[in-house]
Amino acid sequence: MKTLLLSAATALAVAGGAFAMTPDEQTRETVAGVLDSYNFNVDVSTLSDDQVNQIYSFTELHDQKGERARILKILDDAGYQHMELGEEIIFVKIDSNYLPPANSLRDELALKLRDYGYDDVDTHKLSDDQVAKLYSIAQDSETQGARAKIETILE
Repeated sequence: MKTLLLSAATALAVAGGAFAMTPDEQTRETVAGVLDSYNFNVDVSTLSDDQVNQIYSFTELHDQKGERARILKILDDAGYQHMELGEEIIFVKIDSNYLPPANSLRDELALKLRDYGYDDVDTHKLSDDQVAKLYSIAQDSETQGARAKIETILE
């Protein structure tokens, strides 16, 4: 009898644990709200269940300074690169399978920078970090103040 009860309890714990690992829509909406509250432009649907659950668990700690740092770490681990421009933080989801080869990317970036009036930028002399950030800004047609952001990165 003890074995039967123990087996049933174990089965419930395993099933309950597996169920608890998958965040529901409300949890994802809460996490989206947390990310929005920090002005983090991250699509929650790109995060894994584990990452959503981790961010959600931080909201229970009521430690905003620590929460922000922990969330940034999770987003970095999730493949997001971020850069701080004043009070604004821009996130870029880096997918090395999606980006063109480095030289091609730099050439494409040079063309995009011309659209913003930067005709004389030699993208082959920029660091990889600068290229990634500039490419992100140039890709996002809705980026407000793109010229100012580009200028900051090129300084």
